[in-house]
Amino acid sequence: NGKCLIAYSGGVDSTFLLKVAREELGNKVIAVTVKSEIHHLSEITIAKKMVQKFKVKHLFMDIDILSNKEFINNPKERCYICKKEIFSRISEIAKELNLNFVADGSNYDDLSDYRPGMKAVRELKIRSPLQEAFLTKDDIRLLSKEMDLPTWNKPSNSCLATRIPYGDKITLEKLKRPKIFIGGIYETIWTPGEGTLFNELITLAGGRNIAASLPGWAKISPEFVAKEEPEIIIIPIGAMGQADESNIKENISKRAGWSNVPAIKSGKIFVVNEDLFYRAGPRLIDGLEKLYE
Repeated sequence: NGKCLIAYSGGVDSTFLLKVAREELGNKVIAVTVKSEIHHLSEITIAKKMVQKFKVKHLFMDIDILSNKEFINNPKERCYICKKEIFSRISEIAKELNLNFVADGSNYDDLSDYRPGMKAVRELKIRSPLQEAFLTKDDIRLLSKEMDLPTWNKPSNSCLATRIPYGDKITLEKLKRPKIFIGGIYETIWTPGEGTLFNELITLAGGRNIAASLPGWAKISPEFVAKEEPEIIIIPIGAMGQADESNIKENISKRAGWSNVPAIKSGKIFVVNEDLFYRAGPRLIDGLEKLYE
């Protein structure tokens, strides 16, 4: 009878799926959103607003994923472990509500990426309609734009656990602290490390400097940045116009080998006034507030 429970994150794929399902199935579709320590709170807010807009029944499911000892040990299969726990719980909800099947927003591109979580999805017989329809991420963005969905150009947002390298134990403290790279516009990259004022400000603002283990102002390679996978890139620079700022961001985004850097993929590149950070004095408070933002 077409009753369906959709795992809804508020992202591009699941928003498109939910919209189409609502149009095709009417009130036979229900959305469920997972709340856990590894999910962005901002994503939960977006999901709630979109479901209200679609007039779909919305369930929230709390999962204490950090109580899973296998997961917090952070093996390469962490995504599989997490997805299996999440979708096992979602499947239980579907059974309790007498819903025919569970669907997720996996797209056709996901088949060619390293996605250990897909194994759990298949084991639990979760349906992936977008994948079954051979729809790629670009297809979904295009169709979403045609349907006036505000998520059509929304950057992809990985779960917070991706901030932590495999093998490094996952803790709540680590999940809350994004990895920061302080860079420049020149070919040679100098970045602040241990003992610098900038490094202290990053820590105080709640971030993790990717060069914190290096002494002083360190000369690093583009490969170092790519390997460390910063989630936020900050470019301190002097006076400039808006056009200059746009050019700087574009040039940083096009650096060779950086296309998969999380900050590049999500567009989290920020150009800031260097005077706020390089001199000790009252303006450091303004600099700290800027970093916190």
